Amino acid sequence: MLTIDHLNVHYQVSGGMFHAAKDVTLSVEHGEFFTLLGPSGCGKTTTLRSVAGLERPSDGRIVIGDQVVYDSSRKLLTPAQDRNIAMVFQSYAVWPHMTVGQNVSFPLEAARIKRTAIRSRVLKALEMVGLEDFSDRPATLLSGGQQQRVALARALVRNADLVLLDEPLSNLDAKLREQMRGELRQLQENLGQTTVYVTHDQEEALSLSDRIAFMKDGNLVEIGTPQSLYLAPRHLETARFLGQAEFFSCHSITPAGQGNVAAETDIGTIIVENSEISTEGCVLMIRPEHIEIVSAAETARPNLFDGKVTKVEFAGKSVQYDVALHTRTIQLQAPSVRLHVQGEAVKICLAPNRCVLLDGKLGT
Repeated sequence: MLTIDHLNVHYQVSGGMFHAAKDVTLSVEHGEFFTLLGPSGCGKTTTLRSVAGLERPSDGRIVIGDQVVYDSSRKLLTPAQDRNIAMVFQSYAVWPHMTVGQNVSFPLEAARIKRTAIRSRVLKALEMVGLEDFSDRPATLLSGGQQQRVALARALVRNADLVLLDEPLSNLDAKLREQMRGELRQLQENLGQTTVYVTHDQEEALSLSDRIAFMKDGNLVEIGTPQSLYLAPRHLETARFLGQAEFFSCHSITPAGQGNVAAETDIGTIIVENSEISTEGCVLMIRPEHIEIVSAAETARPNLFDGKVTKVEFAGKSVQYDVALHTRTIQLQAPSVRLHVQGEAVKICLAPNRCVLLDGKLGT
């Protein structure tokens, strides 16, 4: 449904040119919910706006469905209004002088759709977002969440091939954002529309997406499913950005049988299952929830280390502990079914199947 091939975007800034998107290449399948994720200034919105036709790239190629909308080699640039897309912005862009129904019908009126067809399509779009009873209400009398639903209905009413969403939930409070997240994903699954979503929110990206493209400094670092990027990232930058993690420099790597390796770290030897990396000079990563506090009598499991609880943060269903080992302090998360106290001597286990070796060095 969408192909971006070697896309580059430059901006003129004081002191020269800023390279906002650097050789970005990706493809999005039909019906997929695809997210561009990364910190502010990483190039994700620039890439999305290039797809929408709101930015003029420096070079590359963009194809939506069967339509080539940008090709620098052919000097082809299709205007935004001639691309079969719909877009929802971070600011709702709901017109205050119109009713809800008029806001949603505007794209159809601009496309000169017959009035008889417009009303039925508008009512259907409002029904999809739960605003079927608000058609005649002034847009200014809606809450933030309702205005975002109007913006979404206005995008959906076009039946576009591609829906582009630029941080549409960032202006909502945390509780409403979580609610809208679930509704948005359910709506996308029901309609089967191809969706490209931009966000800097890791939790948002993980919960919504079929696949995620992580970007940094204008570069596309890594593409994968939410599960693969969180549990088994291939790049240190991805592991650092997506959630909490503990990192250990590896001094040497040796075979440990059955496809496993033994990594020598500053806390001792850590067994890693099924690693594709077998050379020294790498980094070992594990998520805090994959570090377990085990019985003091446990001796059979690999990756056991003695420590002492130095900090306890109770958060209801989970507890975060700081545990001091002989060389450093690490953080772990555990369910609150059993509580440990500050000063308690404990034994921890790093799950070998959740230890990941990554190329790179800490501090870079």
